[in-house]
Amino acid sequence: MNNKDLSEQNNGSEENNNNGRDDIFDKDVTEYKNEDEETPKEVPAELRKIITQPYDYSIKYLVSMIKNKEKGNEGKIYLEPEFQRNTQVWDDKTASLLIESILMNVPIPPIYVSEEEDGTWNVIDGLQRVNTFKRFINNEFKLRGLEAFPQLNKSNYKTLNPKAKNILDDGNLRIIVITQDSNPEMKYDIFMRLNRGSVSLTEQELRNCLFRGNFNNLIKDLCNNDKLLSILGLQKPHKRMADAELILRYFALSGNFNWDTQKLGKYNGVMKTFLNTYIKELHAAVISDTSAVNFRTLKTE
Repeated sequence: MNNKDLSEQNNGSEENNNNGRDDIFDKDVTEYKNEDEETPKEVPAELRKIITQPYDYSIKYLVSMIKNKEKGNEGKIYLEPEFQRNTQVWDDKTASLLIESILMNVPIPPIYVSEEEDGTWNVIDGLQRVNTFKRFINNEFKLRGLEAFPQLNKSNYKTLNPKAKNILDDGNLRIIVITQDSNPEMKYDIFMRLNRGSVSLTEQELRNCLFRGNFNNLIKDLCNNDKLLSILGLQKPHKRMADAELILRYFALSGNFNWDTQKLGKYNGVMKTFLNTYIKELHAAVISDTSAVNFRTLKTE
C-alpha cells in the first residue's frame, strides 16, 4: 500500500465513594470467581454440545447490523452497554491504531458472539473492536497518533480519502457465532475462557451479557435501590457487579429452598452452575415470583 495514495485528500479510575466497603466487595468478587475451581465437576460427554457458525463480513456491513434504537435500526448485533460496569471505551488513539491496522491489512482476531433465542447476537469477545468501527464510521472521533500513515491524522470517516475509505469499508472480519443450540453451561465456559485476558470478567459480568432479559433487568434495577445500597454500605452499584451476584444468590437460594423439608433443591455443590441454571430459567420470564415482589417492596417502604 502506498502511503501517498492514502494521504490524498477527499474534497467532498473511578473514585472511591463506597465508605470504605470497596475492599470487602473486591474480596467477594475474587471469592465468587474462584470458589468453584477447587472442586471442578466433569461435564458429561452428552452435554458437551458446542455448535459454532463462522461468517466473514465487511466492516461496513458489520456496522450496519448493529442495533440502534435511536435511529430505528432493530439490527441483529446487540452491544450491551453494561456488559461490564467498569469498561471504558477505548480512547481515540487506541481506536485510531485499530483503524490503521485495517488500512495496513493486519489480521484482526475473530469476534465472538452469542446467538440469542430471538436470533440476535450478543458480542462477547471483541466488543471494543466492534464499538470502534461503529464510532468511526459514525464520525464520532478523528484519527490521531497513527504511526504508519501519520498523514491521515485528524481525519474522520467523512473526510477520509476515497482509497482509504474503501479499504476500511471492505476490511474483512471473521465472526464466530456460538449458536443457541449449544449447551448453555459449555457456552458459558467458552466465554469465560475467551475473557481470561488482560481484564478478566467476573462470573456476574458475563451473566449480565449472556442472560439479558426481564429478570436481569430487575437485578440491575435493584442494584440502584437506595435501601439496598445502604444495607450493603455502598453509595453506587459495585463496579464489578458483586452486588448483582449477591441479589442473584438471594433469588436462587430462596427460590429453591423448601421450608417444609428444610432442604435446598437443584443445588449440586457448584454455585456457578446453580446460578447460571436459575438465571437462564428466569431471564425472559415475567417477574411475578413472590421473592421478586418482596424485593421490590424495598422501593416503597
